[in-house]
Amino acid sequence: MPVLRCSRDAQHSPGLGILMPPDQLTGDFWENLDMASSSPTALPATGGHVPPAEPLSLTVSAAWRRVPSVPVALAFSAGILADHYADLELPQWFVACALSLLAWAGCLVRRQPSGASVCLLLAVLAAGGGWHHWRWSIVGADHISRYAEETPQPVRLSGRLVEQPWVQPRRQQAIPSAVPQVDHTLAILECRQLMSATGEQSVSGRVRLDIAGHLTDVSIGDEVEVVGSLSRPVGPSNPGAFDFRRFLRTEGLLATVRCDEPDDVQKLTGGINAVRRWQSTLRSRAERLIESRLSSDTAPVAVALLLGTRSAIPEDLRTAFAESGTMHILAISGSNVGILAGLLWTLARLAGLGRTGSVIFILSGVLGYSFLADSQPPVMRAVLMVVALLAGRPWHRDGTMVNGLALAALGVLIWNPAHLFDVGAQLSFLAVAALIWAPTCSRWLRRFIDPPLEPLAELENARLARFQHWLRRILIQSHVTMAAVWLFTLPLTMARFHLLSPVGFFVNVLLAPLVVVILWCGYALLLVGFIAPVMAAPFALLFDQGLGLMLKCVRVAANVPAGHLYLPGPSDGWLVGFYLCLAAVAFGVPGGRARWWGWRALLLWTVGGLAWGLLPQKPGELRCTFLSVGHGLAVVVQLPNGRTVVYDAGQLDNPHRAQQAVQQALWEFGARRIDALVISHADVDHFNGVPGLAQTLPIDVALIHNSFLDFQQASVKQTCDLLADRKVPIRTTNAGDQVPLDPSVQLDFLHPPAFDRLPTDNANSLVLLIEYRGRRILLTGDLERDGLEYVLMQAPRHIDVLLAPHHGRANASPRRLAEWATPDWVVVSDGRHDSSRQLSAVYGPAAQVVSTHQSGAITFVIDRQGELTYHQFRPGSSDRPPPAAVERETEAVTAPRPSDPQSTKSRRAAEPRPTRKTRRSPTGATD
Repeated sequence: MPVLRCSRDAQHSPGLGILMPPDQLTGDFWENLDMASSSPTALPATGGHVPPAEPLSLTVSAAWRRVPSVPVALAFSAGILADHYADLELPQWFVACALSLLAWAGCLVRRQPSGASVCLLLAVLAAGGGWHHWRWSIVGADHISRYAEETPQPVRLSGRLVEQPWVQPRRQQAIPSAVPQVDHTLAILECRQLMSATGEQSVSGRVRLDIAGHLTDVSIGDEVEVVGSLSRPVGPSNPGAFDFRRFLRTEGLLATVRCDEPDDVQKLTGGINAVRRWQSTLRSRAERLIESRLSSDTAPVAVALLLGTRSAIPEDLRTAFAESGTMHILAISGSNVGILAGLLWTLARLAGLGRTGSVIFILSGVLGYSFLADSQPPVMRAVLMVVALLAGRPWHRDGTMVNGLALAALGVLIWNPAHLFDVGAQLSFLAVAALIWAPTCSRWLRRFIDPPLEPLAELENARLARFQHWLRRILIQSHVTMAAVWLFTLPLTMARFHLLSPVGFFVNVLLAPLVVVILWCGYALLLVGFIAPVMAAPFALLFDQGLGLMLKCVRVAANVPAGHLYLPGPSDGWLVGFYLCLAAVAFGVPGGRARWWGWRALLLWTVGGLAWGLLPQKPGELRCTFLSVGHGLAVVVQLPNGRTVVYDAGQLDNPHRAQQAVQQALWEFGARRIDALVISHADVDHFNGVPGLAQTLPIDVALIHNSFLDFQQASVKQTCDLLADRKVPIRTTNAGDQVPLDPSVQLDFLHPPAFDRLPTDNANSLVLLIEYRGRRILLTGDLERDGLEYVLMQAPRHIDVLLAPHHGRANASPRRLAEWATPDWVVVSDGRHDSSRQLSAVYGPAAQVVSTHQSGAITFVIDRQGELTYHQFRPGSSDRPPPAAVERETEAVTAPRPSDPQSTKSRRAAEPRPTRKTRRSPTGATD
C-alpha cells in the first residue's frame, strides 16, 4: 500500500506531501510513468484521504500520453532514416509535411484525436526527413566544396577561425616510419575569399585546416589568410575502413586545406567574438592548471576526463583502456555530467537550498561546465537530459527519465540530424536506456537473492542486519546495472570496434566508485583552482593519486590473459533484430505479449546469430584483395576452404594505416585469424604494420626468406622480437617450397633460391604464385634486377593477375616481364605517384593496368568454375561535381576462361557492369 512521506519542501509548506511507493522512484519504465503521474499530487497533511494508486495495467495510449516526447523523437528519427535511404527531394518532404498538417487540422475539426495524433506524427516525420536533406544534401552555389577536387589544388584562402586550433600529436609507432612524422595543428576556417588558378571569388562554407607543425600566434575569431592545397576529404578505400569523408561531412565540413608549415597561415586581424575567446581562454587556463598540478603520467588523462581532449594520451595507454573495456571513462560524456550533477545536488542539500534553489544551482553548474568543455555533442546530450528532468521541479512537476531521454535525443537531432548515425551518440543513448531499465532487473533479482528481513532478526541485531541488507542491495544493483549496460551496448561495440573485453565487466564494477571520487576531486580542483589557487593543493593530490590508482588497474586488466578478444562483429541486419527484441523486453507492458515474445525472440536471435557466426565459412571461391595503403603493400588471399593468407602489411609513411587496412578488411570478410603471413623482404613499407597485426589477430605462422633476418636493421629485430613475444612461429622459405593450406589451391614460391643471397633486399623478394582452377595470380613484392632475371629464366607461363614489381617502377617492369607473363591484369600498389599510365605502354593493350590509388581496394574472385571476376572498391571519381560523400562503390568485370573464344582485347572494351547503386543529391553528391 502506498504511504505518505513528506519531502523537504513539505516541511516548509505544511499543506504539501509527496506520494511515493515504499521502493522509491526506481523500477520499471511503466511503473515510473505511473509514479511520476502521482508524485506531484497535493494532499492534506492531516485528515486527508490518500487515493489508491492507479492500476499498473496501463493502456499503451495512456502511457504514451505521459511521455509525449517519445513518439515525437521516434517519428523525427524515422524521417531522418527515410531521407538517408530513400531518394526524395526537399520539395517532396515539404509537400508531405504540409499535407500531414492539413490532415491533422481536419481530424481536429472532426474531433478524431487518434487520427490527429497520427497525422501530427507524420508531419514530424516529414519535417525530420526535410531537415536531414537540408543539412546533408544542400549547399550554396558559392560553397567552398564546389571548388574542391579529389586531387589537391594550390589555393590562397581567407576567412575567420571559428574554433580554437588544437594540436594532434604524431602517432607513436612500434616501428618508426621511413618518413619523419611531425605534430599537426587542426582548425576550422569559415571561408570568405578564394584565390586559385581560375581567379578570385567570394565563397562560403567551412573547411578543415591541417597544418604541419604548431600554430601558436592565432586564436579563435581571428581573420587569417591561408596558403595550402584544397581538396575533398579522403573517402574509404578499403572494406571496413573508417569513412573520414563522411565523418567530416557530419560536422558540415566538405573540404580540407593542407598546409606544409605554420607560416602558411598568416593573421590579418584579431577576433571580435568576445564570448568564444573568453571560452578559449578559460579552457586554456584549465589545461595549464591541470598540467601544472598533476604528474606527467596522469595529466593527459585528467585533461581527457575533465575537458574532453584526448590527443595527448600515449597510444599504448589508449590501447590499454580499449582492451580493458574502460575506454568510455576517457570519453567525456553523459556520465561526467551526471556525476557533476550529483556533486552539485549534494552541495545544494548541504547548503540547505530549497527545491527552486537546488534546481538553479545544478543547472547553472552543468551549463557552466558544458561551456568550459566547449559544448561537445556528448556533453550537450547529457545537459539536455538534465534540463528536461529538472526544469519542472520548481513547480513540482517531476519529469521521467524516459521523457528526458527522448527530449535529449530530439534536441540532438535538431541540432545535427547526422548524429543519428554517430556511434558515440548511439552508445550514449543505449547506456542511458540501460540505466532506466536496470532497477527493474535489480528489484526482480533481489526477490530471490536478498529477501526482506525477518522482523525478529532485525530486532536482535538491527544495525548489523540493516548494514548487510544495504550492502547486498548495493552489490546486486551495481552488478545488474553494469550487466544491463553491457547487454545494451556490447553488440554495437563489437560491430563497430571488433573488440570484446570480458574483463571490463568486473573492472568497471570496481572502478565505478573510484571514478566518481576522482571526478569530484577534479571538478573541485578546477573550481578552487580558478577562485583560490593556494587552496587547490589537497584536491590536486587526491586527484593525482586517484588517477594513478585507476591507471594501474587499467593496465593490469589489459594484460589479463584472455581478458579481451578481437573478432569480427555482427552484421547490421542482426543488430536491428537484436535491438527490436531488446526494446520489446525492456519497454514492453509488464505481463504483456510483447515481453513474452521479446524474451524468447531475443534468446533465439542471439543464439542463432552466434551459432551462424561460429560455423566455418567455406565459400568455395578464391578471393585475392589488393588493399589500398598508399606507398606500400598489403594483399589478403582468402582460400576456398576459409583459410587466410596475408602477403605483406606495410606503408611508407604510416604503419598504422597498413595495420588498420588489413585487420579491418579481415574482420569485414569474417576472418578471425591469419593462417599464414608472408613477408616478402626487409623494406619497412612491406612489413611495418606486422607488429600491430600481431597484437590484434592470431597469426599461425610467419613465412620469410633468410635474407630478411638482417638484425642490423632495428625494424627487423623489433618485428622478430614482437612475433616471438606473441608466440608466432617464424619459418624460412625458398623457391620450390609450397604452403599446404588448401588442397585445391597451389601456393608455390618461385624466388629466391635456397642458397643464393642477392645483394639487395628488393632482389631477394619472395615471389608467390597462387593457382586455382586454371587461374594464376603472381605476387612479386619489390622484385627487380638480379631477382627479376632469376624469375625470367624459368619457363614462361600465363599469369592472369600480376602484381607490378616494386610498385610499378619502370626498371622493375621491363618488356621481357610482359612477354614472360602475358598478364591479363596488372595491379599497381602505390600512392599518388603511381605509374599505371606508363605501365600500359609496357604491357600492351592486351593487359589492363589498375591502381589501388585510383580504385581503392581491388579484389579478384575465382569461382568453382574458374571464372575470374574483378571488383574495385571505389572507381575514380575526380570528374564528379562536389560535394561528395561516397560511402562505397564497386564495379565488376568478369574475365573469360583461357579457353573462352572471346579475345582479351574485346573483353577490355566491354563496359563495366555496376554492382551497387549510388544516390546523388541535387548538388551532385553521392551517398
